[in-house]
Amino acid sequence: MLSGVVSKAAAFGFLRVAITKFPGPTQDFRTPILVLAGCGLVYGSLLAFRAPDLRGVIAYSSMAQLGLITFGLFAVNDLGLNGAVLQMVNHGLISATLFLLAGGIERRAATGELSRLGGMARGRPALATVLMTTGVIALAVPGSTAFAGEFAILAGVFQTGWGYAVVGAVAIVLAAMYMLRLISAVLHLKPGPAVTEAALDLRPAELGFLVPLVAILLVLSAWPAAITDRSFTSTGALSERLPKGASYPVKPIPLISISSDQLSPSLTVKLP
Repeated sequence: MLSGVVSKAAAFGFLRVAITKFPGPTQDFRTPILVLAGCGLVYGSLLAFRAPDLRGVIAYSSMAQLGLITFGLFAVNDLGLNGAVLQMVNHGLISATLFLLAGGIERRAATGELSRLGGMARGRPALATVLMTTGVIALAVPGSTAFAGEFAILAGVFQTGWGYAVVGAVAIVLAAMYMLRLISAVLHLKPGPAVTEAALDLRPAELGFLVPLVAILLVLSAWPAAITDRSFTSTGALSERLPKGASYPVKPIPLISISSDQLSPSLTVKLP
């Protein structure tokens, strides 16, 4: 609940309150917030890579993902905001699935320490399939819903500053490293001291919770527009109708009902 749902309350607060109701302070504090988000993104990824147990990897990866989502929100453009909303949904589903899997693994091995696990793919096809599928999506491989969200965030924050996009790209590489480490430590290598032949595969009751989550991730991988096209009214053609090199007030997010006179003229977007 904390990682998958409650943590999104802060991101929703940024989106629903800070950015739309206080555009002036958003413009003033955007750079410090982006810097802090970049620090959290890299630091969380490094901690996840060094975490000794399953829950530590998932928890610290959630910290990193919130930094990435903040990048998208404070890019304050269509790409960044749409990517942030999509990534909020992605991360909620991925973290819920991984925590459920971590609980199942700990019940079977009586520990979550990566050094004591290993070889659990042998004789446990359901566990291996669900963990591999979720892990590959979390890796943000091209064609996955996580790739769509992260790519949109990086493209959006690149318009704010290329340095932020570089930091985000480095953190995504680190995310691949810690997720591959988790998959390898649990499923591959030789069986660890905590893994016995008595450890059973996932039961139907457990699959009843996990399969719908994985199915939603697969559907979003094929159709991420199910989220992005319903998050905000499309304003992609706005910049094409405006003269180049001019400065314009940021339009209110159409999803949220506010009037234009509530927006401060100090928050502007520079068009190339």
